[in-house]
Amino acid sequence: MLDRYIFYALALGILPALGWLWIWLHEDNAHPEPMRIIFASFIAGAFAAPVVIVLQLYTRHLFGASQIVFMGVSVSLYTVIAWVCIEELLKFAAAFFAIKSKLNDEPVDSMIYLITAALGFVTVENVLFVFNTMLNNGLQLGIANGITRFIGPSLLHIVTSGIIGLVLSLAFYKPLYVKIVYVCIGIVFAITLHTLHNLFIIVDTSNTVIVFSFVWVLALCLLFAFEIVKKIKKHYV
Repeated sequence: MLDRYIFYALALGILPALGWLWIWLHEDNAHPEPMRIIFASFIAGAFAAPVVIVLQLYTRHLFGASQIVFMGVSVSLYTVIAWVCIEELLKFAAAFFAIKSKLNDEPVDSMIYLITAALGFVTVENVLFVFNTMLNNGLQLGIANGITRFIGPSLLHIVTSGIIGLVLSLAFYKPLYVKIVYVCIGIVFAITLHTLHNLFIIVDTSNTVIVFSFVWVLALCLLFAFEIVKKIKKHYV
């Protein structure tokens, strides 16, 4: 039975992420990034996941528990906010080496790198969540958990990291200090959006469909933003 759990957890964690990755890489098919930098960004995001988990466990211990139940555990409001900050900052850090590389030579590249790192992160996160659900609640609920994460939390991570990538893309031809301001704004916006998403679901789980629908709308807006970014030229800035 354990081997079945591992198989399904890996399948439900990896295959959807690869599907999302194919969709977003398709947005840069005119000048595709070398697969080595895509792979490195994905792996860096994957390695960020266990680091995030360790930091989140420490944060929960630091702030203690309260009446709030999030992801099956009792936490405080400060913990929820801290967890979001940790996730967004670590996903950004995972893509930072790619952003600073010479291969980042056009505005759209930043969005690709941030989203790829986010997909590496959600792959490991989803595998662990699905496997844990199967161990505690059985195979069927684990599969349902995997599908839910595919259409909800996974896409949220893509959107929030994509937003940070978007502001970097918009500032691509601007001075360094402007880029720093833009990325700070992007990170704050991503953290705010992610936090509100979590709080709306915590307050009332019946909000899940509405919240997920809003995330999908934002994902469509991000696809539209790709088209805008691809048209940015140096002499226009």
